[in-house]
Amino acid sequence: MKRSRPSFIAIFCLAALFFIAILQGNRAWARDVLVDDGWFEIFLNGQKIGREHVVLETSTFQGKKCYHFREYSEGRLAIDEKKSNVVTITNAYLGMDMKPLYFKEENREEGQVITTEIIITGKDIAFRKKLGSTVTVKRIPYVKGCVFSTSGLLVKHRGLRVGNRFSVKVIYEEKGTLEREDVEVLKRDRIEIEGSPVECYLVKVQSSAIPGIPIWLWVDEKGRNLKMKTVTLTALRTSKEKASKFVSAGTYSNRIAVAQLIPPLADISRMKLTMRIECDEPGEVLENCLYQTVEKDSRNYAVTLHEIRPGTGGKKESAESLAPYLKPSVLIESGDPLIKKKAREIAGDEKETGKRIELLCTWVYEHLRKVESKVALQSATETLRSESGDCTEHATLFCALCRALSIPARQASGLVFTGSSFGFHAWAEAYNGQWVPVDATLNRVGIPACYIFLGADSEGKPTIQSTVKLVKMLSNTAISVLSVTAGDSTFIPADPSTFMRGNGDRIDHLLWGITLQKPAGWTAGTAGASRLFLDSPGGSRIALFPVYSTFSASPQAIEELARSELEKSVKNLVFGAPRYNSTEHCNLFELSWSGECKGREYKGKAVAVASRDRVFLAVLSYPVELFSEALLDFEKTLGSIELRSSP
Repeated sequence: MKRSRPSFIAIFCLAALFFIAILQGNRAWARDVLVDDGWFEIFLNGQKIGREHVVLETSTFQGKKCYHFREYSEGRLAIDEKKSNVVTITNAYLGMDMKPLYFKEENREEGQVITTEIIITGKDIAFRKKLGSTVTVKRIPYVKGCVFSTSGLLVKHRGLRVGNRFSVKVIYEEKGTLEREDVEVLKRDRIEIEGSPVECYLVKVQSSAIPGIPIWLWVDEKGRNLKMKTVTLTALRTSKEKASKFVSAGTYSNRIAVAQLIPPLADISRMKLTMRIECDEPGEVLENCLYQTVEKDSRNYAVTLHEIRPGTGGKKESAESLAPYLKPSVLIESGDPLIKKKAREIAGDEKETGKRIELLCTWVYEHLRKVESKVALQSATETLRSESGDCTEHATLFCALCRALSIPARQASGLVFTGSSFGFHAWAEAYNGQWVPVDATLNRVGIPACYIFLGADSEGKPTIQSTVKLVKMLSNTAISVLSVTAGDSTFIPADPSTFMRGNGDRIDHLLWGITLQKPAGWTAGTAGASRLFLDSPGGSRIALFPVYSTFSASPQAIEELARSELEKSVKNLVFGAPRYNSTEHCNLFELSWSGECKGREYKGKAVAVASRDRVFLAVLSYPVELFSEALLDFEKTLGSIELRSSP
């Protein structure tokens, strides 16, 4: 499944928030130095992913003297080799009395520009967002004494001394809200900047926007930010030369592998797993909700995932709480004539809300090509025009179509189980008396028990809270599946007796939904739930294991898997030319190979066996002197395979 985009979105959303905080922090020394030219490096889990340049100068705004802050930040990231580059340009004006006056930010990626303005009057604060011709405006009451962000200047004015505490209302551009931030000067400290020790204060900032997740500031005597850290994201003041240098984009995996390989069964009603998160301040990453029941012990979670079907569980919402999920946003353009027309066309004469949700989900699933978009945040109208996108675009378009028919809808993000891993994913929730998960990428109204929920949002992008959770989990999480319940059966991956049945030479793998005939004289064995081995007395082996792909198992993906499996045990590998046989449902694949294993010369084949919704890779390895015997037994085994609906 192509689901890397939520990772890009989440990380860059948090990085953008981080950059703004750094920018505001440099206001700390505005009264002492009229001009600043500061450079920062941005790191995620120790890898450099961005740089920032901040300039402070005196200026005028609407004829009054003020401070003008200009900031340029660039983030580079590669998720599973897919690279993305996001540029953020910020201009902010602040009165000499620290009163916020005006804020403008541009997020640029692959030619797409999302602009956010914060316009402040004596009565209200207006958040204006623009993407293309789409403009949305949100207004909240102005509160005297609010600021753009907690800054060193505030700390200095309130008293830059150990033990000092105060609170302030902060304008949050991401949420369009005022959030409380509690500030405490903890201690004197010393950190290294450009190889030299620098005396400073350590300041803790706790925001109501990200409860339980502190931001740590290292501020010098003048109030200048030297270092900033939250979760696994760090900014460090440095030289222009060092900040500007990129060796490569920070690279991360988009998936969390599990210790067992289990089919993504469509009717899983319960899944039990354990999760361990290795990072500073792991906090509360998972919450108890309709999707999951969670028990936490330090860094360890015991999680039970639940099946959610329409009409089961959930709670009713008030009209007031549903209002944000009916309004257009800059990405979910439900008021656009193109979106409205398509929604009415899909719904036709159907009036029942549940049936309308099903029709919209099926249409998005069937009409969108499953490809990655060029940008992290693609709008619903652009997705409708191109009829293509990954999971994020499926969710965004579905939400827009729902809202166009006055059905409340929001975008959710988290992880979904794919058989060998949990991958970062986006889906939707539609309201029909209660919130119902809808995964238009997989054509699911209601979901099996294989989704880990991190958060939901009305704007079409991850929330700050879910972003923080995601960043915590990147490269820091281990997951083990303890049991899977589907239908009337419960399978335990560590116990083959719960999913393997044998009757003479006939083998029935209940978990995979596959039956085959074992060659006479061969023995069968397993590696948990992930591998089935058939071994001959002469040293030949047939290894069979599932290949999972939500959309289709591409020839290239199967070939890559076959090569990686063989490289684990065979030396001096030589591959023949792969052969592909395209069918209606997926691509059958065959690859010959030779090499050395256990001191003997081996040859073999790798063949993909396909059904409509599943693909299995069968790998034969045999000593060269057993060629004819092994190949004949291999062909008989392949010919005996029966694929049926998995439990």
